Amino acid sequence: MAKPLRLNGGRVVGQLEGDTATFPVRRSKHYFRYIGGYTLDADLVRRLPADCARIIFDDQEIGQQFKVELMDFIAAAVPVEFGFGRKLCAPDSIYEAMGAQQIPLFRLPAPEAQRAQEGARHG
Repeated sequence: MAKPLRLNGGRVVGQLEGDTATFPVRRSKHYFRYIGGYTLDADLVRRLPADCARIIFDDQEIGQQFKVELMDFIAAAVPVEFGFGRKLCAPDSIYEAMGAQQIPLFRLPAPEAQRAQEGARHG
């Protein structure tokens, strides 16, 4: 059964299920481009239960999930402040992408297929 994870003000921002904390995020709001990673409330990270081993960022905008071990996140995290309380941000180079990625708007055909199409038109 999932346990809600709350900020100090009581707002639910994620859930803990087993040893994994999952946070629904939006890239436009929770991704810090200067460092290149998602941010989490520093106090919330400090209060995560001892049995929490990993974090999943579930990005609702791009339809992608990213997994990172909690200790790796903490070791790589940089404290940042945007006026909403102290946050921690770790670069996404330590994250593991999970699930489906955003569907491209268009796909270019493979070079062999493109040559075959051109040959059919001219042949």
